[in-house]
Amino acid sequence: MSIASIAAFYPPRYQPYRKRQEPTWLEALYAWRDRTRSKLTWVEEFRREKNNVVTHIMTPVLTCTVYENPDEDTQMYLRRAANNPADALEGAKSAVRSRLGRGLLLEFYGRVEDSGEEKSHCRYTVVDISYTYVLDNRPITECRAMGSTKNDARQRAARQLLESGVYCMFSRKSKRMH
Repeated sequence: MSIASIAAFYPPRYQPYRKRQEPTWLEALYAWRDRTRSKLTWVEEFRREKNNVVTHIMTPVLTCTVYENPDEDTQMYLRRAANNPADALEGAKSAVRSRLGRGLLLEFYGRVEDSGEEKSHCRYTVVDISYTYVLDNRPITECRAMGSTKNDARQRAARQLLESGVYCMFSRKSKRMH
């Protein structure tokens, strides 16, 4: 009686699939892009250093929807007061539009406070301002990155972009209270 051992045999051109532990920064950025239906392109530059070494410089260019909740210092410049709530809201929206410049304002959120002063020209004030807007083909220069290869530079730029928490976000469905 002979004992035979059985071993797994894979033809040389095939390898078993092994899932990686984590996606790379670039894969995570592409997953965000696909999930949010945003658009991502790259501006590619390079620079030759001494000894003819090439340094690649990559800048992400985004078209996406961004939600911004400005800090208190910025809120001071966006707040508007008026003698009725509609004018106060319109004044605050106008301030946000001028702050955005080329960006298209989609939604505006703010709370109107009433000082209670009768016949005051600044009785109603808009506070707690936040808004969503569209970036259209905007180079994100603060996330420009360098690397020895294009992929290395893209990885670094993707990491900066995702870690900044400013541009890459998902819309959340609000939970209904029962």
